[in-house]
Amino acid sequence: MANKDLERTQRLTPEDIPWKTIPMVCSWCKQIYKIEQWKFSENQRTGVSHGICPDCLEKQTKQMDAEKAAQDQANAENDKQD
Repeated sequence: MANKDLERTQRLTPEDIPWKTIPMVCSWCKQIYKIEQWKFSENQRTGVSHGICPDCLEKQTKQMDAEKAAQDQANAENDKQD
């Protein structure tokens, strides 16, 4: 699915995206997850902005929580041995 979205972004022309919109692309899965409206003066350029989509944020949060729990458990076991 990420490849499909990436291909779609590569085909977009200035007429497809008005000058005041910026597609938000997830840095993890490369999907467009939101198109933000921004106010710019006419001579300013806009481009793509990167962030993290809700799905990847949830996955990353779970992974970080699991890693922290494993580290806490390892620290507790080391403290018992001392």
